[in-house]
Amino acid sequence: MEKELMAGTWGDILPGHRTLMNLFAVSAKTSLAAIDLLEARGIISGGERGKRRRILIDPKETNKAMRNLLLIDGLGYLSGEDQMQIQAYRNAWEGEGGKVHTIRFDFPRYQNPSALLRKAVASYSADAILLHVPPLAWVEAAVRLRPVFLAGGEWKGNAITGSAYNIKDEVTRLAAQLREHGHQRVVVPLDLIGRKMETAVREGLAAGLGVDRNDPAVAAYCPVFSESVPAAWQQYWKKIFAKLRPTAVILSTDIQCLSLYGHCARQGIRIPEDLSLICLETSEHLEWFDPVPTRMRFPVNRATAYFKKWVRGGCRPMGMKFFPLDYLEGATVMRLS
Repeated sequence: MEKELMAGTWGDILPGHRTLMNLFAVSAKTSLAAIDLLEARGIISGGERGKRRRILIDPKETNKAMRNLLLIDGLGYLSGEDQMQIQAYRNAWEGEGGKVHTIRFDFPRYQNPSALLRKAVASYSADAILLHVPPLAWVEAAVRLRPVFLAGGEWKGNAITGSAYNIKDEVTRLAAQLREHGHQRVVVPLDLIGRKMETAVREGLAAGLGVDRNDPAVAAYCPVFSESVPAAWQQYWKKIFAKLRPTAVILSTDIQCLSLYGHCARQGIRIPEDLSLICLETSEHLEWFDPVPTRMRFPVNRATAYFKKWVRGGCRPMGMKFFPLDYLEGATVMRLS
């Protein structure tokens, strides 16, 4: 619908929702939801009984350059890879003549961030929003205000553009590799990344290990580490190793590697002789580890090219783009005898 509006297909008046429902072969609920979204963005007028909605944008003006990008991130730790990706997006936007305004919020604290986002958008006169690994509530609130580019995180619907890797596919791939090396007790610790992401990780682990995804052991091997502070993680590791005795671990970030290496050093657990390890990201810090972890690398250049395409196209919805991670061989994966 948005593409048709920007092309000037319907002139000044939007067709009724039943006409749109038939035109796009969707349900009445979907048609009405799309109309509400366009109204929230200021693209069409509000509804009045007995009157058609007016189209408020001028197609001749829809291709003008976007000026202000509001980049929103959480308050958690930013790894070297995260910083590199965010900087690449910033450079791409500024390379097109725009300005980037960065703010950070405690995502979990705000379950209904609509008012907070409206205030931020107004304060910075934002033409578009870039969200870095947000929960679903933030995505849903943002798309009602401005065009959104999502750098990882949870999403729903087709009103956004974004780049990420498919965590289910990557966990499946790595768990299958570890299984081929004789590992079955593979732990994938989770932080507060959202229910959808938790489910994806657990399904990926089950598929990679060749077990039923409803097996209670799968949930046990994907424990949620709810507090992201060093002292808490030291306690988490003690409980996990005492209860599950893992032979392999798949981690998400470089600081998780640091925490696990410390635990193993204290407990006399040798890497990789006693425990194999793979990290889902890379950073320059991991090169200093001994042994150097086997790790994955997000293709930042390809993701940035997709972001540039979105910017140059007027920030119109293009959908999510998933990139497979690059595998970087390290010295922390060993075959069980």
